[in-house]
Amino acid sequence: MSFDEWAAVAGTGFDAQQLGLFAEVFRTYTEHGMRGNGLVLEAVLGRKPRTLRDYVRDLAAGRPTEV
Repeated sequence: MSFDEWAAVAGTGFDAQQLGLFAEVFRTYTEHGMRGNGLVLEAVLGRKPRTLRDYVRDLAAGRPTEV
């Protein structure tokens, strides 16, 4: 998915500065890929990462979600 396709669907909730930052992320990942693995993510988060399923479940239940 291109940034423009993503922004057309998800971008309405973001201001111009935020969309500019997302555009930079998309450009960087397109040019360089996304390096890392689960161990790197755990080190960055300082905890084991959750699954997307667990995150959405917590969000739907109104529980606080960690970043």
